[in-house]
Amino acid sequence: MGLPDTMHTYTIYCDGSVLPHRQGKPSFAAFAACRGNTVVAEWSGRIEAVDVTAAELQAILEALQWAAGRRAKGVQVFTDSKAAVLTIQGRRLEKYMEILWQIRSLVKTLKASVNWVPREMNAYADGLCRKAARKYQQ
Repeated sequence: MGLPDTMHTYTIYCDGSVLPHRQGKPSFAAFAACRGNTVVAEWSGRIEAVDVTAAELQAILEALQWAAGRRAKGVQVFTDSKAAVLTIQGRRLEKYMEILWQIRSLVKTLKASVNWVPREMNAYADGLCRKAARKYQQ
């Protein structure tokens, strides 16, 4: 018998992207949730985002909402976007007010942290995001 999800902490890797030179600037986001070294959930899809920071923030929000649905605590979220991390920490608020409010609320509820990692340490989530973009381009 496994432990209920509330007993687990998750490490979640996120990525967001915007395809340049495409009409409407299609955007994509993805996350991979891990327990230890095992991926236990992943998600990727097309989103609405005005720029790449908004896409990165949307990926973080999707991940936090997933964790909230499992009543997880102590969630660690990683992104390769320094801009997204700095925005969550309080910089350039006005452009992203609505999504920041949602992210900050979930961070508090989940006792989560959002951290930057180098791009090479975020390869799995990046691959999910690229997969979603390829699916769109077909």
